[in-house]
Amino acid sequence: GKAAFFASTLIQDAVIRQYEVIGEIAKRLSASNLLAQSDVDWKTLINFRDFLAHNYDRVDLEIVWRAIEKLPELRAAVEVLLNNLPPDENMSEVNSDERND
Repeated sequence: GKAAFFASTLIQDAVIRQYEVIGEIAKRLSASNLLAQSDVDWKTLINFRDFLAHNYDRVDLEIVWRAIEKLPELRAAVEVLLNNLPPDENMSEVNSDERND
């Protein structure tokens, strides 16, 4: 919960890293795929990623917590998006060489 998040830099760092990954993946998706899930503000999510990655000394943990509270909606939208991606754009298919790096 919220108390655990604010008490643990390990949890904070893990959450921030995952938002960086989510935003980076969103950057790599085509605009048409992102528009298909228009209930997510992808631009804000990508900008959030950029801020977290490049301004780590100025991160407001209250803002990160508010993002955490929106994760269920984001997860649902991402699942729909992934289920509708053509096979060549499905990022869940990583070849074995990439997994071993």
